[in-house]
Amino acid sequence: MGISCFLLYLACGPDNSQREVPIKPQLTRQTDKIFALDNETSFEYLQPNLTELNDSLYFTFFNRKNHSIYAYHYDSGVLVHKIVLDQEGPNQLPLRYGHLSYFVQNWDSIFATNLDAYFIIDKFGVVKDKTELTSQSGFFKRKTFHLDQATQLRGDQLDCGFSQVLPDQQKPNFKRVVYDIKSKEVVKVYMDERELVSGYDEILAHNTVTAENGGIRNMGFYIVRDGDLLYTSYEIGDSIYHFRKDEKIASYYAGYSDLEVSTIQQYFDNTLVKTFEGGISIGPNPDQSPTYLTMAIDPNGRYIYRLFKHGSRRIIDAETEKETAELIGLSLVVLDLETEAVFSYKLPHEQIQIWDNFFVTEEGLHFPVLEQEEEDEKRYMVFKLL
Repeated sequence: MGISCFLLYLACGPDNSQREVPIKPQLTRQTDKIFALDNETSFEYLQPNLTELNDSLYFTFFNRKNHSIYAYHYDSGVLVHKIVLDQEGPNQLPLRYGHLSYFVQNWDSIFATNLDAYFIIDKFGVVKDKTELTSQSGFFKRKTFHLDQATQLRGDQLDCGFSQVLPDQQKPNFKRVVYDIKSKEVVKVYMDERELVSGYDEILAHNTVTAENGGIRNMGFYIVRDGDLLYTSYEIGDSIYHFRKDEKIASYYAGYSDLEVSTIQQYFDNTLVKTFEGGISIGPNPDQSPTYLTMAIDPNGRYIYRLFKHGSRRIIDAETEKETAELIGLSLVVLDLETEAVFSYKLPHEQIQIWDNFFVTEEGLHFPVLEQEEEDEKRYMVFKLL
């Protein structure tokens, strides 16, 4: 009888309801990636953009000091374009509040926005088209385009970010817009933030009050694209939301299990808003609770990466008596889209510049180095899942 049962087990196999436990990949340090900088560029606070054209990958960033977009060939590290944005004259692209976002379709069609208008420029900085985007309804109420890493151009329709600093209460707050660049009309808006953020009304009510004093800090919203698929997450949310074009089709847990992310009240407390005669100051609270910083997707579309900040604590320098914030820890949270398994890895937080975005290529995850020795280069420490 025992032999018969054993043969039956071999024929039928184990219980299919028991899913295999995913094997956690190893996060392995690779060779650092370095880009040489000119004497007009500081290695601090560079926000990278990746552009793939004709099977070549380009590393780009905007330098606010000289109003220029820099483009490097990723593999060789060679600077191939320095696109100067004139601040006056027929090709002027003036900055508003120091803001510029851009999307490289090709080197003859670079889309850019400065909050007030939308431009198409080329690699020489020549303005080929300009469209006013919003009425001047005040900084908090104006609706603006944002050309993020999830921006896509299909034919004449540009799919990009859409935002309002202080949305209207009891109304949709759409995060994406499809804009026809020929007719210069909005085709549609989608991705209502109210359906994605737990406690949305409470957060909006808080921001409405602080805006009356001139101060506001919007919650971090992160989005990545893989073809027609979009994935979004928030600064204090453990979930990732999955869209196909403009339709939400799924959500996944992708949280850091060893620490709880900030509550809404803790999130409010992470920012200090101080009013004084004639003005207001807004800044980070040195004592901060945990939040997510940013998000990226694997070039092959399998893994989504989230950066989790463990929080910070207030410290006072014994000599200068100055108050600063000390980062408690930093972890990488990885969602495997094939298995929906979630893995986490501790990162060397004392070596990583957390205010610059990390990015991912076939070579691995690139984290900006905090204290690099050479000032004429931008250095990234690279890790890869193996």
